Amino acid sequence: MSNNIGVLNPADRAAVFESAKRLGVDPYQFGSVLDKESSYQPNIWGGAGGGYYGLIQFGGPERSEAGLDPTKIGKYTIREQLPHVEKWLAGRGYKPGMGVEKLYATILGGNPNANIYAQDANRTSVANSLQSFLPGGSLYQRAQKTLGDPMYGSYTATTLPGSSDQASVSSDSEQQILAYQLLREALGSLSGSDDMDKKLANLVASRSKTNLTIPKVEDDDPEIIYRDSPELLDKNKQLVSYVRRLEDKYKDLKSEKEKTKAKIPDLMKTAWAAFAPGKAVI
Repeated sequence: MSNNIGVLNPADRAAVFESAKRLGVDPYQFGSVLDKESSYQPNIWGGAGGGYYGLIQFGGPERSEAGLDPTKIGKYTIREQLPHVEKWLAGRGYKPGMGVEKLYATILGGNPNANIYAQDANRTSVANSLQSFLPGGSLYQRAQKTLGDPMYGSYTATTLPGSSDQASVSSDSEQQILAYQLLREALGSLSGSDDMDKKLANLVASRSKTNLTIPKVEDDDPEIIYRDSPELLDKNKQLVSYVRRLEDKYKDLKSEKEKTKAKIPDLMKTAWAAFAPGKAVI
């Protein structure tokens, strides 16, 4: 089995996973945000006028809020700077488990409920960046290569890393993330192969344990749910339809199993009579 340790030095790599765990966000989504903002460079300057610094491009006041040491500016490692990132996010209202959309809204707009359509000087917004942060997105895939294999087991955007408890997800956008993940893993299922049927069934069962539901296309506003992925609407329709067919199939299977179970006493009597004719049936 391959052991992909990514390309960061071990201390910095571990720090990214540890921060993601505390923030309650998929580490590859967190890595995607760091890549988007700074390409994992803790001492880079950028933004309008070149006045923004670090992993999430702190402005002057934000550097003070985060507690960055002015004498150490330009000398931080990723591991040293991430606690300041966490401190700043918490100070601005981000809470563990809010998810990547709220996390990036906090970074771009200053709070978790900032307008996701508002653009910065580089025309970057949460809305036009979110798709790249999701599983299968360009930055997510790059984060997987940069960070390597998960350090705390296998988890998704709907799982608090390092915890056995599932995060409760309430926003439509976060529910769509789950649907998107489910779709990517289940694309082969649309052909109806047995292995993929079982895999999708497990995913559906897992979904029910987390109190999450795939958004019903007819009940949700496509302009909101699919704002950055027009093609996702058609894929989600296929997925929802397939999941419903699969669930119906399992209901039928369960019904048949119960019918068979009910016949067992009669089958036993028949078998006993054939094995020991003339003797009492147990």
